[in-house]
Amino acid sequence: MLILRKLMRVDEIDKLNFQADILDKATEKALKQLDKEFKNKPRNYFNEWFRYIELVGRELNKFLN
Repeated sequence: MLILRKLMRVDEIDKLNFQADILDKATEKALKQLDKEFKNKPRNYFNEWFRYIELVGRELNKFLN
């Protein structure tokens, strides 16, 4: 029974790591896109934040569907 619990924990950890990797990839891609879009423009944190959320959400939808 103890071995089964340890295996379940390892499986859960693998799932969490996989999800973290997906989130990391989506975040990195969104940040690169933001750098391209707002490169020579004055900083507007609200616009950048909402655009970041939009881009990350779009990338995550690709992985979820």
